[in-house]
Amino acid sequence: MSRRLIDLTGKRFGLLVVRARSPDKAVRVKWICICDCGNETVVEGQHLRNGATTSCGCYHSAELSQRCKKHGESNTRLYSIWCGMRGRCLFENHSAYPYYGGRGITICPEWLNFNVFQSWALSTGYQDNLEIDRIDNEKGYQPGNCRWITHAENMKNLRCQTNNKK
Repeated sequence: MSRRLIDLTGKRFGLLVVRARSPDKAVRVKWICICDCGNETVVEGQHLRNGATTSCGCYHSAELSQRCKKHGESNTRLYSIWCGMRGRCLFENHSAYPYYGGRGITICPEWLNFNVFQSWALSTGYQDNLEIDRIDNEKGYQPGNCRWITHAENMKNLRCQTNNKK
């Protein structure tokens, strides 16, 4: 039973326009396509027809880049504070974990997203000379229990982290 070749020349599939059949003598017919971005690519006809391939890869790259785009704040002090808070509460290998996450100090789910934490911080008076402080040291990091204070004020609130046996 011989299959009849379906000519795809000139047809559009997503961002691809078929220019010509590939001279490749593979089992499956391949087509030379021009992508809207200007790149040329060779695609199996079946992948064009079933929608599996709709670009040369540029669309996927652009989409992935947009999805993974950082907030642009990773070199800021506020981001460092957020990372420290997460480390102390979430990661057992963090040196301060026993005094935070190890004793049940948590972070509200919304603050696991840096942008949400940043919005809260900026709306509650964050400045680069301030540190985050939990008002009630037995409760976790959450909007109603946190504030921004100076380092000197924060040093007065230290919880003893050693086990003093008398």
